[in-house]
Amino acid sequence: MNPPAILVAVVATSSFLLMAVATADGGQVTNGCKPRERDALLAFKEGITDDPAGLLASWRRRRLGGGHELQDCCRWRGVQCSDQTAGHVIKLDLRNAFQDDHHHDATLVGEIGQSLISLEHLEYLDLSMNNLEGPTGRLPEFLGSFKSLRYLNLSGIRFSGMVPPHIGNLSNLQILDLSISTVHQDDIYYLPFLYSGDASWLARLSSLQYLNLNGVNLSAALDWPNALNMVPSLKVLSLSSCSLQSARQSLPLLNVTQLEALDLSENEFNHPTESSWIWNLTSLKYLNLSSTGLYGEIPNALGKMHSLQVLDFSFDEGYSMGMSITKKGNMCTMKADLKNLCNLQVLFLDYRLASGDIAEIFDSLPQCSPNQQLKEVHLAGNHITGMIPNGIGRLTSLVTLDLFNNNITGKVPSEIGMLTNLKNLYLHNNHLDGVITEKHFARLINLKSIYLCYNSLKIVVDPEWLPPFRVEKAYFSSCWMGPKFPAWLQSQVYIVELIMNDAGIDDTFPDWFSTTFSKATFLEISNNQIGGELPTDMENMSVKRLNLDSNQIAGQIPRMPRNLTLLDISNNHITGHVPQSFCELRNIEGIDLSDNLLKGDFPQCSGMRKIVPSGSQLDTLNDQHPYDGNDGLCGPPLENSCSSSSASKQRHLIRSKQSLGMGPFSLGVVLGFIAGLWVVFCTLLFKKSWRVAYFCLLDNMYNNVCVIVVVQWGRLPGRT
Repeated sequence: MNPPAILVAVVATSSFLLMAVATADGGQVTNGCKPRERDALLAFKEGITDDPAGLLASWRRRRLGGGHELQDCCRWRGVQCSDQTAGHVIKLDLRNAFQDDHHHDATLVGEIGQSLISLEHLEYLDLSMNNLEGPTGRLPEFLGSFKSLRYLNLSGIRFSGMVPPHIGNLSNLQILDLSISTVHQDDIYYLPFLYSGDASWLARLSSLQYLNLNGVNLSAALDWPNALNMVPSLKVLSLSSCSLQSARQSLPLLNVTQLEALDLSENEFNHPTESSWIWNLTSLKYLNLSSTGLYGEIPNALGKMHSLQVLDFSFDEGYSMGMSITKKGNMCTMKADLKNLCNLQVLFLDYRLASGDIAEIFDSLPQCSPNQQLKEVHLAGNHITGMIPNGIGRLTSLVTLDLFNNNITGKVPSEIGMLTNLKNLYLHNNHLDGVITEKHFARLINLKSIYLCYNSLKIVVDPEWLPPFRVEKAYFSSCWMGPKFPAWLQSQVYIVELIMNDAGIDDTFPDWFSTTFSKATFLEISNNQIGGELPTDMENMSVKRLNLDSNQIAGQIPRMPRNLTLLDISNNHITGHVPQSFCELRNIEGIDLSDNLLKGDFPQCSGMRKIVPSGSQLDTLNDQHPYDGNDGLCGPPLENSCSSSSASKQRHLIRSKQSLGMGPFSLGVVLGFIAGLWVVFCTLLFKKSWRVAYFCLLDNMYNNVCVIVVVQWGRLPGRT
């Protein structure tokens, strides 16, 4: 669950407020809209230069018989009028609902025309996620004239320049969203454009309950906390990525006592954590201080924020913010005791703690059984040491446990198998050892992701064991799981990603391999001792990335899965030709067939620009060329031609390479001959009586041979 999604979930009351504002003052009227307002909407349409989804297609004049016009703008798409305002337009909603859908383009292009000022009774205006910045790129000042406006959402529009202080005239405004979308439809990253050097206009929004200025540069607005403190109705405040300099201004009297959600992430608060006024906001349910420059001890005052449901104090190492390297990343220590935060559901402390013992940290977590609500604990990328405590089994509501990339040692307690709600278990990149058994998985019926790789763990279960879960992502690199291919994986038919490098498997592919993993998109089972042939029924698998390198796989290459983008079967004993079926791999981007026994020429694939081969995309899997070590391969793009001499050379190389893998019987004969020879030699060397007898025997044999030769020679006719 990411922080933006959590924000929506936590402030459900505020979300309900948005809905209430949107549906205020009754439903659609049937008496027709006011001519002046109709003309204002048509003038607005004239300022739209592109409407690919036809959102404004219904905005037009229609003539009836007798020359009368049907001009009811209240029936136009995105327009709502109200009987309570004598048929005036109260709502204009033209939000681009498909901004994240690459299959639809509903972006309006143009400008926000000043004609809208004629909609004097407008209460709700949403033009978000469109390209309506116009030729000047400025946020229109006339928006401050809508005295009745209660909802204003212009988020995602790439305005530039100063936020007009006239917005402060909207005394009835309850919802204001001017946030900037940093990722546009064409995936181009944009820096913030809007700025405000003076936040005093915010203090005049006396009815404001929801404010989102994410991405608006407020670095010069040093008075922002004092201005917002004068808006006691405020419930949700989001000022992420606003280049804020400090959060330790003096606030003698705290007025924002109804504030439920505060997001100050990705700002430049380069001062001690406990010096901030934030910890006095005891009404908060959601607090996001991720990727800020706050450092030092996390204060005890955090333990008094009893309403808190979500705390994100993590650090994204990809977000530098220009801070000095000494204060980047692991900057804090956990001083606060969270035992009494009985409402806490999500805790993010990734890449934030400079030190800590895992047992002490778990002991400081909420202990409010039987009303335990803690669902997510994220402690990845810290310098945490110690052993996972047996008491972890008491966190019965836990859905995600993330201890990735720490210095945790010892065994994984079997009590982890008591967490029946656990979906995501991330223990990879630690120093864990010992054996994982069926008991560790006993009640993990909801498990979806399990990452145990890069520890010193062994997974030892009964061959007949049937897991209670159906995982989707399983990472077991460097976990000993052999020597047989794990039979319990046969039940994991929903696997999407499976990694089992260096797992000690000395077996062949099971006959259920292709069917069980038919939904997998990423399979990596490298650096094992898997022998035999590749499964012959792989063609209909969904896998896109298939890594089976550095095994003992023999035989020929069967038809590969059609969706492959990456294939690595290097460093095996695969023989035969590169199959013509490779031409069907239309999405392939990289192939590595090096260090095998392949021969013959490459298949010539017409119209297949991506295909084993002149493109640089095929050189990316290893430092060497993707067909090195297969000296029998020939033809373009290789230099050696497919001549008879090359074929003869390949047969010689295959015999030479195969001779290195001589069978047990032949090896035994050779070793026996050598051993027998040395026994005879050593006996003659050290036992004199045997040596004398041996040489006497040789002399007698020599004398007898000489006598026989002389006698036979004397009998030959014609002797002299």
